[in-house]
Amino acid sequence: MSAYYTKVIPTDPYFLPEDDRLQKTADYLLDVLWAMEVKVNVTEAPVFIDCGGYLEDIRCPLCGASLEFDWWTPLMDQRFVNGGFPDLEIAALPCCGGKSSMDRLDYQAACGFARAEIRLLYPRRQPDGDCLAQAEALLGTPVRTIYSRI
Repeated sequence: MSAYYTKVIPTDPYFLPEDDRLQKTADYLLDVLWAMEVKVNVTEAPVFIDCGGYLEDIRCPLCGASLEFDWWTPLMDQRFVNGGFPDLEIAALPCCGGKSSMDRLDYQAACGFARAEIRLLYPRRQPDGDCLAQAEALLGTPVRTIYSRI
């Protein structure tokens, strides 16, 4: 049986909210989304916040070309240092040679990088616009949602 998570992260992968803001946001989301449990994860450097089994493709944000997992996986392995990704920049994409970053790649389904993650297990509801606006106000930064099946 697989586990289903809804993850809420800051849109800026380097942003780290204060502990009390994180906890208030996590408590709010747990209450509103009726999840089985909520966990807050904080790291020194951004980590990859994945969608698990939902990941089907990764595309270039500049030209839209599909990026091979044979290119992306070694890049992730090379950049992972001391439990995180301190450097997300990509000097040259293999498709068009353009400059981008790992967090701006077009992951299908959505993935991201963050130093702070609020992870809800088996939420009975999904966050709507009002819920996310309140989470942003509590956290003090714009957020994005990642749906994950592990």
